[in-house]
Amino acid sequence: MAPTLDARESASTSPPALLQARQAINAATHMFREAARRRASPQEFAEGVTTSGLSQGSCAVLARVFRQRAPALAAAENVKASLSIGTLDSFDWRLAVGTQSSETEVLNAPHVTLRFRVADPSAKVASHSVEMTIQEFEAFAAQVAEMSAVLETL
Repeated sequence: MAPTLDARESASTSPPALLQARQAINAATHMFREAARRRASPQEFAEGVTTSGLSQGSCAVLARVFRQRAPALAAAENVKASLSIGTLDSFDWRLAVGTQSSETEVLNAPHVTLRFRVADPSAKVASHSVEMTIQEFEAFAAQVAEMSAVLETL
């Protein structure tokens, strides 16, 4: 198993070298995933990375890794496409206080409204809204933070 960086460690307690390493790993991961999404050949990836301003040695290493991993990345993209997984287009939230409802005259309860816009593989965008109490939203935010930490280790 490959070593991973603990994404839950806060930036304020991380040494600068560790922060730079995380940023470099995130950048490389983004480049690899974007190239796979665009179905770039290893040669196209190598040409693209040479224009990034990185050193020749770094470009050579990135190109070699992409060449080795391109089949696995392409397979992952094919699975994603065949499962019709949508992508998050936008996310909006609003904090409000409900003052009255059809069932209660005086409510005065705060709530959070979340609106997700999700684009399916055919680029059709659907909007989904969810209303939560403050406590539900705090639990939801904690779950999202935990998922984000796990995804950063992939």
